[in-house]
Amino acid sequence: MSETLPEAGRCLCGGVRYALRALPEAVFLCHCRTCQQAQGAAFNLSAPVPREAFVLLAGEGLLVRYESSPGKDRVFCRCCGSPVYAERPDTPVRVLRAALLHDLRALPVQAQLHEGEALVAVPDAQFLQGPIVQGEPHE
Repeated sequence: MSETLPEAGRCLCGGVRYALRALPEAVFLCHCRTCQQAQGAAFNLSAPVPREAFVLLAGEGLLVRYESSPGKDRVFCRCCGSPVYAERPDTPVRVLRAALLHDLRALPVQAQLHEGEALVAVPDAQFLQGPIVQGEPHE
């Protein structure tokens, strides 16, 4: 009997969808220059989970890896470009790109990393309560 898990996150085009056997305990904001370039944004929202907690529901053929630094792969959807997760293949952790999670706002912000490289200050970062409401994409 196969387990049925609810979808926990998806890429922009919906081609890559995943479930989680365990929810991340927290979100980290990373301000390093590599994350800024990889995300095209001022910072990255990361949510580490054990590798075995990540269950790909769809889109295996859409996932592309890029080694952004020695031993660290960034995995993204080749169709829409959404970053999905990063990992070091020799570790038991997969670091989700938390903005793809449906219930991101339920997770506490644990820490901000590399604040010395920050493009914008995010003092005492916290999320609003409640789930993110899916709406029409913006142009």
